[in-house]
Order: sequence, then structure tokens, then C-alpha cells
Amino acid sequence: MTLITPLTGKMLIGADAVAGTDGGQRAFNPATNTEIAEPHFGFGTPGDVDRAARLAALARLRSSTSQDGESWLTPSPCWSTGCRPRSANC
Repeated sequence: MTLITPLTGKMLIGADAVAGTDGGQRAFNPATNTEIAEPHFGFGTPGDVDRAARLAALARLRSSTSQDGESWLTPSPCWSTGCRPRSANC
């Protein structure tokens, strides 16, 4: 079975398809040296990134088999809110 997923230009954050509102870009066809008109891929806002990171962290904690799942997260000096994996550098 072949599954064809249409391109919408939206980001998947959690279970929601979200249209980016912070600028954006279009796909580029290198064969013709032109932009592809649709869809427009909008960039996420800092709020979109924060929500996606929080949901990813929550999913990671829920799927963790260790008893110490929370130690995977530490507050990040790079973001005013949210968490990042301990191994990430700013």
C-alpha cells in the first residue's frame, strides 16, 4: 500500500497542524531555478518552538523506562522557559 501525504506547509506540533506565522519560505526547484508556488512553509514563532519542545519533553518522560526520567531534563539558559536535553549546548 502506498500512502501519499499532501504537502500543506504546516508544522506538526503535538497532534495539531499549525501554520507558521513568523516569515517563511517556498520550496525551490533546482532544475528550473525557480520557487515552487505552493505551499508556503511558514516559520514557527518562539512560542511554537517552546510548545513543541515542551510536548517532546513530555513524550520523552512518558516513554522513559528509567526511574529517574526527570534527570534527562535541565533548565536551559538559552530559553526563558522550557527545558532541553542535558547534552545540548547553546
